[in-house]
Amino acid sequence: LSPGDVLQLVATVLPSNATDRSVTWSSNNTSRATVTSNGLVTIPSSATAGTVTIVVTTVDGGKNASCAIEVVITPTVTLPVITTHPSNQSVAAGGSATFSVVATGTTPLSYQWQERVNSGGMMASWLNINSFMGGIYSGTTTATLSLTNVPASYDGYQYRCVVTNVAGSDTSVSASLTVSGSTSKVEIGTTPGDLTGGTVGVPYSFTLEAKPTAGAWDIKKGGLPPGLSINSSGVISGTPTTAGVYTFSVVAIAKGYTDSDPVDFTITIAAAVPRTVTINNPTSQSVAHGSGGKSYSTTTTGFPDGSTTTYPTSIQFYSGLAAGSVEISTPAGFSIATTALTNNRKDVIVYHTEATPTGIHYFRIIIDGVVSTNVADITINAVAPTITTHPVTHTISAGKNTTFSVEATGPGLTYKWQHAPSTPGIPTFTNISETIIGIYSGSETNTLTLTTVGPIYDGYRYRCVVSNPAAAVNSNFATLTVVPLPVITTQPTDKSISAGSNTSFSVVATGNNLTYRWYVISTSGRLSAVSEPSAVYSGSNSSTLTLTGVPASLGGSKYYCMVLNAAADGVQSNTVELKVTP
Repeated sequence: LSPGDVLQLVATVLPSNATDRSVTWSSNNTSRATVTSNGLVTIPSSATAGTVTIVVTTVDGGKNASCAIEVVITPTVTLPVITTHPSNQSVAAGGSATFSVVATGTTPLSYQWQERVNSGGMMASWLNINSFMGGIYSGTTTATLSLTNVPASYDGYQYRCVVTNVAGSDTSVSASLTVSGSTSKVEIGTTPGDLTGGTVGVPYSFTLEAKPTAGAWDIKKGGLPPGLSINSSGVISGTPTTAGVYTFSVVAIAKGYTDSDPVDFTITIAAAVPRTVTINNPTSQSVAHGSGGKSYSTTTTGFPDGSTTTYPTSIQFYSGLAAGSVEISTPAGFSIATTALTNNRKDVIVYHTEATPTGIHYFRIIIDGVVSTNVADITINAVAPTITTHPVTHTISAGKNTTFSVEATGPGLTYKWQHAPSTPGIPTFTNISETIIGIYSGSETNTLTLTTVGPIYDGYRYRCVVSNPAAAVNSNFATLTVVPLPVITTQPTDKSISAGSNTSFSVVATGNNLTYRWYVISTSGRLSAVSEPSAVYSGSNSSTLTLTGVPASLGGSKYYCMVLNAAADGVQSNTVELKVTP
């Protein structure tokens, strides 16, 4: 609350059916807040900022509650008012001057000085001043603006100050600056003999110098060579278009100084040098297919040193070396990289990929549209495939799937799988046809897949022919063995024995190279392979599992046998139970 505010407080006495529910009100600081007997709080107009506590107390029992009130004093904000305005100032050229204001109002106050230029009797718009304008100002955002080393050209300038706070702003009246006398004359530091010549078509740049630094340059007579111009910093630049000798007179202009005396300069522009590109020896190079690139250097004339962006470079292929050879499309896989043109030399690296045809390729190098005077060539030598990983022999169960794979290196590889039946003597391989024999897929990739293989493929041999334009290489062959799944003809049966006696479980199966593995399921349901050596078990890897001196604790355990063939595929016997009586 603020001074003069009122607030009605309400007290609730519980229980609602109390006999005496009357209360009294009090303030712990009546100079900051008063309270009436019915809870009306008033903040005096003379109150100070801070916290006051209002307490309500029951007459019956003296129970109380309190309310804290924060008294806030809002400060009075006043607009800035300039009480002392800047006055006119007179100064000799090169001297110093100050303009000041005095202002009242709620702080903080900020200041911004402004200038207005007297140009030919017409006053320009007001501009905010910063310390970088003209290099003569300081205190541009304070109550006092200072000017040092004032040029004569500032004669008639006007100044005023804008004072601002949170409530608003006030602008001073303007004051004028009178500058008497004159400053020194600008001196051109560049002599006529310093100016360099140029060449048609070659970028040109030369910077004229003056003391003090000129803000403008004016050509009084003559003219620059066609294609060149001069900017306000005295930089003569461009690309000459016409040869000849060009004489011109130039004047340097600096603010606050007398213009320089005219100085005559001459620029001689030489005729353009014919542009040529020549491929240096060796112009013929060889590279293995798919192995990378070769570098060709060129000698140029008429090209100033520059970057690859300045001089775009390409190569054009031809049908041969003879004079009548015609341009052809770029063969597949070719690309180039270039260096910057330096000291009349530019290198071009010709790259190729595995997609590039083998043999000899003829080309010219083109720099910025200029075609080389001679033809170069690059020979792509074929590289035979090298098989790094051969297919390996597999044993599978009839009806299962399998794969044969080969790994090879070399450019432009193709693959063709072949098979040979299990006939005696040297195998005769033929290409695999996926459309004729439906179990095959991937016969022209590095991985051959066989699906749902029948027993007739037992003993088949497989190899892959890896080819490219250089050669065809046969992999080692791998043999496929197809074995039947085991068939259990006699299942094990449940056994009932007395504790301490012996028993066995047996299984009979048909198949080739069969192996056996017995498993036990404990009474708690835990499955594990029967472990040996053991005081109870023997023959856990045979068709008959023997149990000796069976303890009563094995009663209720269950057993089954896994019968596997050479491909590690198998069948599971029936699960049987061992009953043991004490």
